[in-house]
Amino acid sequence: MPQEYERFIRNIKTLTGIDLALYKEGQMKRRLTSLYEKRGYHSFREYYKDIQINPEVLNEFLDRMTINVSEFYRNAKRWEVLERKILPGLLVSKKS
Repeated sequence: MPQEYERFIRNIKTLTGIDLALYKEGQMKRRLTSLYEKRGYHSFREYYKDIQINPEVLNEFLDRMTINVSEFYRNAKRWEVLERKILPGLLVSKKS
């Protein structure tokens, strides 16, 4: 099973660009096993085969394995650009 998991994470990185090897192995394995068992798969190999051909399974995998972080809200420089460049331009065009 360790080789199967390693092959799975290599294949996922190739397919999606997501490197699951960067996360704690035990925690990631439990999370993935729970996810694939919920769908009725019995192995990482089975699960990956379906991820490749079934967009619904791939999307579910991506939703469960990734978090959507918006850098805009966390980056002060973005707010400065909004405040100093974009909003003044919008206000000027609205007055015209």
